Amino acid sequence: MKKYGIIYSAYNKINGKRYVGQTIQLLCERRAGHYNKDKNIYFHRALTKYNKEDWKWQIIDVGYSKEDLDNKEKFWIEFFECRNPEKGYNILEGGSGNKPSLEQIRYSRNRQVEVRSKDITSKKIKRTM
Repeated sequence: MKKYGIIYSAYNKINGKRYVGQTIQLLCERRAGHYNKDKNIYFHRALTKYNKEDWKWQIIDVGYSKEDLDNKEKFWIEFFECRNPEKGYNILEGGSGNKPSLEQIRYSRNRQVEVRSKDITSKKIKRTM
């Protein structure tokens, strides 16, 4: 049976968080795509925050059809608990489902509030100088 695509993992060696994805490209091509502004802003920001050496990219599974690839992506995201913001960077469940978890939505909202309050504080400090 001919390979359709791969399931890959990007593991952050510093904080232990992981991202799981699927692609029909070579892993090196997909990795480059993530560094060039990807749809998952949460993961993209982590990639730009940490050095490239802080990441371990690897193929963890192979899919033989689109449906097989979708099912395996869902399995590995669940297996590694990648939708838990303390353990991973995945916002969506994977495959064709693509629904953010409530935990991810709450985490994203809290992070936005944190970032905004830091920005406001830094602007106030600059004005007073």
